[in-house]
Amino acid sequence: MKSYDNPRELAKGIAAYMYQYNSNRPHSSLSDATPNEAYYDKLPKAVLKPNSLSP
Repeated sequence: MKSYDNPRELAKGIAAYMYQYNSNRPHSSLSDATPNEAYYDKLPKAVLKPNSLSP
């Protein structure tokens, strides 16, 4: 288990974990899709995925 020096570092660690869990980690209960894939594939195509806009 990781310890954090302050609340800001804790928040950054939680955000990184949630990103990994929802964006990169396939789930067997979702037919090996990530939660983001399972969610966004069901939305109408006019709705943009996060980070899909080019800078």
